[in-house]
Amino acid sequence: MLEPARLAAQLNRLAPHATGLRVGFSGGRDSTALLHCLARQRRQLSAELSAIHVDHGLHAESANWAQHCQRFCSDLGIPLVVSAVQVDQNSHDGLEAAARRARYAAYTEALEPGNCLILAHHADDQAETFLLRALRGGGLNTLSAIPPHRPLAKSTIARPLLGVRAEDIDEYVHSNHLPWIDDPANSESSFDRVYIRQSVIPQLKRRWPDAAKRLNSSAASINRDRQLLNHYLDADLRYVRAPRGYPSVCRLAELNEQRRLAIVRRWLECSGVRPPPREHLISGLHSLIYAAADANPVLTWADAVVRRFRDHLYLCLDPRSNEHHNVLSGDARPSPHPGQSMQAGQSGALSNRWQWQPQEPLELPGGTLEARLSPARGLDPRYLRSNLEVRWPPNSAAHLPAQLADEDSKRDTRRRKRLYQSLAVPPWERSSKPLIYIDGKPVAVAGFGCDNRYSSRPGVRILWFPDKGAANK
Repeated sequence: MLEPARLAAQLNRLAPHATGLRVGFSGGRDSTALLHCLARQRRQLSAELSAIHVDHGLHAESANWAQHCQRFCSDLGIPLVVSAVQVDQNSHDGLEAAARRARYAAYTEALEPGNCLILAHHADDQAETFLLRALRGGGLNTLSAIPPHRPLAKSTIARPLLGVRAEDIDEYVHSNHLPWIDDPANSESSFDRVYIRQSVIPQLKRRWPDAAKRLNSSAASINRDRQLLNHYLDADLRYVRAPRGYPSVCRLAELNEQRRLAIVRRWLECSGVRPPPREHLISGLHSLIYAAADANPVLTWADAVVRRFRDHLYLCLDPRSNEHHNVLSGDARPSPHPGQSMQAGQSGALSNRWQWQPQEPLELPGGTLEARLSPARGLDPRYLRSNLEVRWPPNSAAHLPAQLADEDSKRDTRRRKRLYQSLAVPPWERSSKPLIYIDGKPVAVAGFGCDNRYSSRPGVRILWFPDKGAANK
């Protein structure tokens, strides 16, 4: 039986500190029951309740479905956000997977930091997922099936219905006379999940009435084993990581293939990245570890890139190259180049040089620069008393008019190179981090550190926070 009070208590256990509770509301039977239950218990919930509807645009009635959701939420007094998305109908991994990606991207965009997205997956969904992943040859991570709670970017996902049977949800919507949408795609047996739901699960239940419960028990058992394995992998990961937190190639090379493969997968998962397929990871990791010292091996897949620099592996969350467009921000002022005055109406953005008083953050095109006092070694605080010069993008001369290009001399280029090398800044990161200058000399790279001659302990850390879609950290 689906009981609103019990459901609200379960959600409060899963998301006790959420800043907002956002139900993923398709208008279907399951999410209708979920939203209705929680709306009845809204005063007992840990945060304000609202809903998100994603219009995939894959059905002629999708706009009407969005209107239905709006009416239902209005009747309940629940705020609703409708997000229309475009689904790649030619995706190599199928329409179902493409729709899921688009939906979760919309969820991520709509959620505020600290929000909890509440989804209506139930016990039968869990059983379907377990069977589907087993048939696809999944390992521990995939066979542990749907977690009741997990992070999503700066938010979280909670699934309080995982212990509730589909029959109980069906009884709830009918006994409360709730209107709900029946998406024809849910009856399309060409989708693997629908085939399992319509043809496989009913057969199993005829033989074993508690089949869903048994399958869920297996998934839970596998999940416990996975958590135990992750406990040991986390210890291994701490060993292979260098002091700055990047995996050491030399330490990985000490281990057998299966162990280092598991460690790298765990590293990617802890970084919020879905690992590549097993065979692709095996071959890519072999290249990263055993390529010649002067080579630049790269492991690339749809979600990210792993690169090697010196003895470390680096994860780049955006596989695309880092490029910065020179857009002048109204919150930061470029400094006139030495010997050059700013003429009326001249943007000055070509200089790419910015005066900064580090007591306040500096808004730059593509991100924000901040200075924070730290007990560790950093820039000597004495240098905060005067303005610092920030060059962004770092190689300013490349963006100057020809008559000024000679001012970014070969000497400055050598100084920058020495600074990058001393701070172990990977080559692909050098164009994506602002440089800090004092008296015309490069002394610090945002996010990496500073020249020892300008440092002290405690010191000031120069941090760089890229805007969404800008360079990787």
